[in-house]
Amino acid sequence: MNARFQGDFPIGGGEMGKLIRAFDWSRTELGPIEGWGPALRTSTNIVLQSPLALVMLWGPSGIMIYNDAYSEFAGQRHPQLLGSKVLEGWAEVADFNAKVLEVGLAGGTLSFKDQELTLYRNNVAEQVWMDLNYGPVLGEDNKPEGVLAIVVETTARVKAERALAEQQAVIEEANKRLSAESSFLRDLFEQAPSFMAMMSGPDHVFTLANAAYRGLVGDRGELVGKSVREAIPETDSQGFLGLLDSVYRSGQPFVGRGITAHLQRQRGAEMETRILDLIYQPVRSSSGEIAGIFAEGHDVTERATAEAQVKASEERLRALINATSDAVYRMSPDWREMRQLDGRGFLADADGPSIAWMEEYLFAEDEPLVQAAIAEAVRDKKPFQLEHRIRRQDGSQGWTFSRAVPLLNGTGEIVEWFGAASDVTARNKAEEHLRLVINELNHRVKNTLAMMQAIAAQTFPRSEHLAGAHANFSARIKALATASDLLTGERWVGASLRDATEKVLQPHHTDAPKRRIVRGPEVRLTAKSAISLSMALHELATNATKYGAWSGADGTVTIEWNVVRTGKGERLAFEWREEGGPPVVQPVRKGFGSRLLERGLAAELSGDTRLEFRPEGVVFRIDAPLDPYAGEDR
Repeated sequence: MNARFQGDFPIGGGEMGKLIRAFDWSRTELGPIEGWGPALRTSTNIVLQSPLALVMLWGPSGIMIYNDAYSEFAGQRHPQLLGSKVLEGWAEVADFNAKVLEVGLAGGTLSFKDQELTLYRNNVAEQVWMDLNYGPVLGEDNKPEGVLAIVVETTARVKAERALAEQQAVIEEANKRLSAESSFLRDLFEQAPSFMAMMSGPDHVFTLANAAYRGLVGDRGELVGKSVREAIPETDSQGFLGLLDSVYRSGQPFVGRGITAHLQRQRGAEMETRILDLIYQPVRSSSGEIAGIFAEGHDVTERATAEAQVKASEERLRALINATSDAVYRMSPDWREMRQLDGRGFLADADGPSIAWMEEYLFAEDEPLVQAAIAEAVRDKKPFQLEHRIRRQDGSQGWTFSRAVPLLNGTGEIVEWFGAASDVTARNKAEEHLRLVINELNHRVKNTLAMMQAIAAQTFPRSEHLAGAHANFSARIKALATASDLLTGERWVGASLRDATEKVLQPHHTDAPKRRIVRGPEVRLTAKSAISLSMALHELATNATKYGAWSGADGTVTIEWNVVRTGKGERLAFEWREEGGPPVVQPVRKGFGSRLLERGLAAELSGDTRLEFRPEGVVFRIDAPLDPYAGEDR
């Protein structure tokens, strides 16, 4: 009976039918297979006969009975799953299956579309997607005794759909980037500083033209869709259309620098001349045929004009340098290296850089002087200028007046020095000779004045009255000699008013400096004015010592001057003022000194003088041009 029953159930079922018939079900809650009820046997036959992957979970523990299709889904877990409790057989999804048992055994159904689960079917975690449908299986009493699950794995489809979606997202993102890049390229093309245009076909019809190109050709209306001949007709006679035709036929690019183009940039206006750097580049289609020409370039009119001006300036500078007899040179920023020197026969030429230029051109004892002047110029970034000795091209000693200016970059740093050195050797020799002549002249003048004093000593009788005259005469001769000494030191080209005053006053009053106040700006006197003023000061100082402010213990003499600028030149305002001496009485007669001050000095200075005998002290004023030779109309 049992053997016959086992052979008839389950019916067929393929590989799983054999396994179910051979399985020892007595070890499970279902008991021996021969004791299964009709509902369980019928449900088992239905599962085994279905081509879909079916699994039946029987009883409260969900004992698993499944068909061949489900065994393939189970992977390496088959055949161990057969007869096992579902919560143990699929432990990784126990919570999910517990919910399925709860709902199904309560008579409910569940359906899941593309349910994602993580299963260990082949001893590794797999992410799988399935369509799952669960329904109750009724027993003999029409109550749910199990749950039937229809399992359709959709992993391949879900992955394919997701891959497709990802691909679509990538494509969309790529399209967005491409659109953005295309927009960027359009903006870049439009805003490019160089002028650019695209022309298609043998008629060179504009398909693109950026703002710089439109700005170059001027007010033409819309260029796109027009041929070059139609849009810019004046270019035909200038050869530009011939160049385009040549590039289109030959496929060889054209590159031109400094090309002159005459364009009518405003309607009704005169032609404008522009200088262009230009490239015509042939553009080929995918088949290799010439499809059009890309034009690109720069309007270099301003640069070319500036370069022409610089070239002309350089030529003028070169002509100036060639015309001058001065040696010209270039120095590094710190003067350590002489970069070039054109000596003009005065100094040895230096065609290349030299760091030994000091040893070659200077005398050792003069180097500290030159280095100090260089250091000051470099520090202050101001022109260097100095007169110093130099070793000439023939090895002899010479003199030069050298001046160099710094060339600064945009940040104010020195990049180079450019200078010129004049040969002043002849001038220095002439000045040295003049110095010797003046010294000899001064020596002879002093000898003559000394001889005059000796003659006066022998000429004037020994009477008291004549002895005083002799002293006055000698003092005046000495004052004249003092002025001569002062002018000799200045090479007879003039003297300082302050120096002349101090030298004349020095022999007269030195015991109390505060009794002699001298103040005024630095003023240079001509030789003629210096001698005349020195004689006048001598007379005033002598009078003050004998009769005026310096004859007592408390008197003071204030000597002040200033320079007044008028519309006819500079004038000297000079004042001698005595105070604190004996009361002054107007003299009955005027002596030599008064006549010298009032008449002689005024004539010598070509100005006005005024001598006042005030009770409180003598006051003497001068108003005269600084240069008595100026011929000022007074």
